[in-house]
Amino acid sequence: MERKAAANAPAPLADSVAPARRVPPRLCVVYTAKNSTRTLPRSIAAMREIADRIVVVDSGSMDGTQDACRALGAEVFHQDWLGFARQKQHAIDLAADAEFVLLLDSDEIPDARLIDSIRGVMQTSGSAQGWWIDRRYWFGGDYVRIDAPDRVLRLFRQGAGSVPFREVHEVVRVDGPTARLSGICRHESWIDLEDALTKQLRYARMSASAPHARSSLAKLAFNPSWAFFRNYVLHRSFLDGWRGFQLSLVVAMGTLAKHLMILDRKRR
Repeated sequence: MERKAAANAPAPLADSVAPARRVPPRLCVVYTAKNSTRTLPRSIAAMREIADRIVVVDSGSMDGTQDACRALGAEVFHQDWLGFARQKQHAIDLAADAEFVLLLDSDEIPDARLIDSIRGVMQTSGSAQGWWIDRRYWFGGDYVRIDAPDRVLRLFRQGAGSVPFREVHEVVRVDGPTARLSGICRHESWIDLEDALTKQLRYARMSASAPHARSSLAKLAFNPSWAFFRNYVLHRSFLDGWRGFQLSLVVAMGTLAKHLMILDRKRR
């Protein structure tokens, strides 16, 4: 009877076998986005080649951005807009399980050489904690020399990078040595001239509203002209023809608007 009972005894529960452990991702690419179907799907498609995980923090898209990202295998999280710096820091926090974090804007598309360079970083050990990327602006279907060279710190080891609070033009801060990656990140910031003007005015308004914003009549007279000269002559935007002239003037107009707003606030 005892042998029969033993034979009919239920099999041991599966908890006696150690569950499979999830392998942490080596590279997590994080984006912040809103209404970004123009560029974000192309960026995600490029990064799928090397990314173990892709995270998109969306602040309320109405153009199908979320569905397009999920269709490409990205994880999409909704977060009401916190401001540029806080929104990006929130995206970084969601990648806490990754060894490397790459922070990209939704309108930034790495080229093949940059992707190979990132792959090389992950395959070799070194002392660097963060890596700079060369970013180039595209407008009207071609490269323009606005703010060239434009280098941004976007790739970093987990825990080494953060985004300190700033009203606008936020940057990544890395604790430790940094290096530079080869290749470029294509920055398709502006749809057309009207979009460029709209964004420059928006950035001007945010910059002017910052508590530390300062201006003077001298800055109002000098800074816009210097902004135009710097881009059109020193950065050689004149080589880009009409597009270079347009964007150099747009940047100068944004500078003018910022100082006008600061002085107007001061007078009031």
